[in-house]
Amino acid sequence: MLNPLDDYPLHQTPEPLSHPASADANGYDRYFFNRYDPDGDLFFAAALGVYPNRQIIDASFSVVHRGHEPTGLVGFSDGHDGGARG
Repeated sequence: MLNPLDDYPLHQTPEPLSHPASADANGYDRYFFNRYDPDGDLFFAAALGVYPNRQIIDASFSVVHRGHEPTGLVGFSDGHDGGARG
């Protein structure tokens, strides 16, 4: 099934994005976003991982304040059908 992201040059194979490029159960896509303030007192990180062959999605968020790790840490994992959203 095609989804709107198929219009962009993101493909690793000729298949639509909803088809994993590998049959490996450990294959995944992961996205990270990190941010810190200039004086280094505050740092946070967010991550999202999708394991299409296991039908799992996970996410996490962490905050470090003045070197105390972790000030806050949240993790989430759930089933994911891999279908197009929209």
